[in-house]
Amino acid sequence: MFGISKDKSFKRKYEDKTSSMVSLAFEYVNNDKENIDAIYIYGSNEEGFVYYDCFFNINHVLLERHRINDTGLNFDISDQMQLKFIKYANQDLKGLIELFKKYKKDIPTQIKMEYYPKTGKFDCFLDYDIHYSNKSDGTPDEVAESWFKELKLKIEPRSR
Repeated sequence: MFGISKDKSFKRKYEDKTSSMVSLAFEYVNNDKENIDAIYIYGSNEEGFVYYDCFFNINHVLLERHRINDTGLNFDISDQMQLKFIKYANQDLKGLIELFKKYKKDIPTQIKMEYYPKTGKFDCFLDYDIHYSNKSDGTPDEVAESWFKELKLKIEPRSR
């Protein structure tokens, strides 16, 4: 995966960082393996601007993190929890970027992670292209929203 496997020390630390990011998102939904089908994490780093978001597939319905109680479940999605979660998520993402810098690796502009708690399956996709900073009105939120819509079509085909 983009030269990651060549450096065992980097690979181990990279896996620790991505694992920490997944753990944080899973803790946000109380490690609910029964109802959480998947966690999708989006991270962006363009022109020095770091952006993080995540989505949850709960019982085959894709939801943004502030809407997860729409399923009838009861998670803490208070403003205080949202701020705390984003603070730690951004710290994790910045730590991942610093890891790439420390090991003199090309720094991805975008990272997408998919974690499936019921099976333990984990996928991570790194991208090095510019996605929004080359557009006068482009934002990382638009890119995240586009991925959300793409995932929603796969998860909830009836919502087309």
